[in-house]
Amino acid sequence: MVITTMEDEQIQQQKHLEQVISERESLGKQLLQRNNERALLFEKIRIQQSILSKGDFHYNQRLEDIHLLKLEVKKLQRKKNILDRTLPNTEELR
Repeated sequence: MVITTMEDEQIQQQKHLEQVISERESLGKQLLQRNNERALLFEKIRIQQSILSKGDFHYNQRLEDIHLLKLEVKKLQRKKNILDRTLPNTEELR
């Protein structure tokens, strides 16, 4: 009777051990899957940061271009004003 009880308990413990091992394997698979998903997300983030950085660089270049063009427009307006002022004088000189 004691032997039968011990055998039953051993069988239950063996089943419990198999269940724990099965859960461990399942959790290990989930962990690997999550790590793969995490690695993929980090790669996507790295790509997005690279794209954003390039976009910032090009945006700043366009701002500098706009600034230079505005300076050029002011320079040309000044030249035009000077020429407009000198034009009547040239007519008088003729």
